[in-house]
Amino acid sequence: MGDQLRELAKCEQSIWLDNIRRSMFASGELQRLIDLEDHACAARSDERVAAACRALLRSAGAPVPRPAGDGDVPGPLRALGVTEREADVLRLVAQGLGNREIAERMFLSPRTVEKHVASLLAKTGLRRGQLAGYSAGLDG
Repeated sequence: MGDQLRELAKCEQSIWLDNIRRSMFASGELQRLIDLEDHACAARSDERVAAACRALLRSAGAPVPRPAGDGDVPGPLRALGVTEREADVLRLVAQGLGNREIAERMFLSPRTVEKHVASLLAKTGLRRGQLAGYSAGLDG
């Protein structure tokens, strides 16, 4: 019963937030909406939620800057010109995920993931099957 009540509360909160979003968007308060979403996502500290919030804003037509990266590209990759987004893709490739799964996790199109993987292959000179081992070598 407790789990059902928690799920109901989550659903009601979600409906309430959706109503606020619609109202803010309809009244042209996009910057306040962006700030609200950023704050809500940061409070959850969950990149998937943050990415979903950015996707929601984009679908509403709001300009959404990319989140500031934390410079989490290992030195050897940075030296090859690998971007933070490509490094994120590499981490997921190393976990054995396919392009479609990576796309779903990162809220990208599969074609965009293909481009990132192709760029990684070109920059590293490796084949896809070698990327996981290469990534593991970077971590330690």
